[in-house]
Amino acid sequence: MNIGTLGIAAIALTAMTLPGIAADAPRTLSVDWSSNDIKKYVSEAQSGTRASVMPDDESRLSKLKLPVIGFERVPSLLNNSLAPGARSAAVAPARTLVMDEEQPVWYQITERYDGITVSVDADLRLQEELPPSAKVFGRIPAPDDNVKVQVIDGDSEPGLEGAIAEYTVYKYPNIPYRVTIECEKRTREYCRNPASITKDSQFLKLISARPPQE
Repeated sequence: MNIGTLGIAAIALTAMTLPGIAADAPRTLSVDWSSNDIKKYVSEAQSGTRASVMPDDESRLSKLKLPVIGFERVPSLLNNSLAPGARSAAVAPARTLVMDEEQPVWYQITERYDGITVSVDADLRLQEELPPSAKVFGRIPAPDDNVKVQVIDGDSEPGLEGAIAEYTVYKYPNIPYRVTIECEKRTREYCRNPASITKDSQFLKLISARPPQE
């Protein structure tokens, strides 16, 4: 699933005028490394009071040129929707990191549970080539704590037995972090419940941040 034609169009055509876009790199979003959230993370990481949630991938995460957010632990209501033997107390999710080592400006973290797959991705790059049919409305959203969940299931997509839920949060200050949740048929009620997904979004936390050295 993509961010959408309207979102891409708005980002592309406002890239040269918004304060959130790097002036010397018009094709990428800039990062507000002065954020208090980032400063707190860096301080705790340096003092050893915050352990990495992805220790096996820490060397790769450190190369990324954007703050990384993800679920620091299994969200409560998602955990409750799993079969008892597959809950976090018994089975840790299979977590994978995908990124470009040569151009570390995007990432995707995927967690696979029993019947549910959750991915978080973010990308500093801007798409400037738009299809002829693209329409433009608005601008890049400002930081917004309101989570707006979109759901696709058999009601909207005939033949789909499971369900897919997706939402995007904007941080530091307007980097789009997209969360996509795919549920199989037996777990689809979690994906079809925006209230549960919104409540679980509170477990999205900063899990890696490497401000550029001056």
